[in-house]
Amino acid sequence: MQPLIDEGHVVIQDSLGIKNVLKSLFMAEFIAPQHAAALATVRDHVKDYFGRVLAPRVGIYLREDPARVLEVKKTERIGVFDNYHAFGGDPRRTFLDLQSDCAREYENFARTHGWQIVDVNTAAEATGSASERVADTILATAAR
Repeated sequence: MQPLIDEGHVVIQDSLGIKNVLKSLFMAEFIAPQHAAALATVRDHVKDYFGRVLAPRVGIYLREDPARVLEVKKTERIGVFDNYHAFGGDPRRTFLDLQSDCAREYENFARTHGWQIVDVNTAAEATGSASERVADTILATAAR
């Protein structure tokens, strides 16, 4: 990736890495609440690593309401790693619990590391203005 950046290319990378690690840590906390403090410490180290060592030149967090995602996704399309249901509880409720925990953590991470936050909480924003804001942010940075 670095050679492409050095040549002046814009490289877009998804934040899947940090999201999967943080989500896994929340799942571990759900099944072993007695280890919550230790897992919170691990989360802090993960956020520091991704925010410092793997920091993008431009970070953009797409903020979306978990309840709206659930409306669109429907219960039958909820994956086993999208909720706490595998460990007990209602799939819809545990989807909202896990996704809300993650969203709060992602937004705090974005604010801490100076990322742009783009709301995609309505269909119009998701297809129109949010896309324009993301594109504008990327293009403005690339022009520097």
